[in-house]
Amino acid sequence: MSNKNEAQMPDYKKCAMPKWQHTLMYIVFAAAATVILNIFYKNMMIALIIAVFIAPTFEREFARAQVKKRKKKLRTQFCDMLEAMSVASRAGNNELKALESAYHDLQMTYSENTDIIIEMKNIIDRNRNGIPLRTLFKDFGERSGIEDIKSFGEIYEIIEGRSDRFADIIKQTQQIISDKIEIEEEIETVLTAPKSENKIMLVMPVLLVVLLGGGEGGGGFLDWLYADETKFYGFIVISICVAVFIGAYLLGQKMTDIDV
Repeated sequence: MSNKNEAQMPDYKKCAMPKWQHTLMYIVFAAAATVILNIFYKNMMIALIIAVFIAPTFEREFARAQVKKRKKKLRTQFCDMLEAMSVASRAGNNELKALESAYHDLQMTYSENTDIIIEMKNIIDRNRNGIPLRTLFKDFGERSGIEDIKSFGEIYEIIEGRSDRFADIIKQTQQIISDKIEIEEEIETVLTAPKSENKIMLVMPVLLVVLLGGGEGGGGFLDWLYADETKFYGFIVISICVAVFIGAYLLGQKMTDIDV
């Protein structure tokens, strides 16, 4: 029974999207890339072929962002769990009673399908089936991929049954996570402008190509890129520009993606 429950528990290091959703996002990114690249190349077939190859990169970035977003929420929820456990343990409850009390408290804040509620219920149920809390907390930490939760699991494995400082450790861990969350929020505020600029950078080259290459308004400035006698060189120049364009955007995403 416990093995079945364990097999059903999520690995937060992996994207939770089903395969059909990965496929859908690939199609969406491929379609969007085809439209944008057609503006650069003015050739739908070339645009489609290139889009098919670059769409997986954007789909992977999207999936990675979903994983990070879920882990960020889980860490905040785990911090709330520790805070509730700290209050219960200071009232004289042992580890399991403190966890059960925190579980009931968090049920008033989070829905039943929230990750932390599912994890707490799993830990409580499996502990009642004879699995030690140290094993369950460690398993949760390893699956979470979050260093704070993993560290808590490792510390609890060492102190279980050997120390009466459980309440202090919970409080200290909760404070550390809370401080990290606060620092991350401050960093997010500072990075708001650079992230907006990175999104603008994604749009501006497309607008420039439309303006410079479109009809009388553009003055035929880019016509030489598509002329028959210079089409090959135009393709090379456009490809280099597109590669720089995509690379700069991805680099900007990496530079504004800071973990604490």
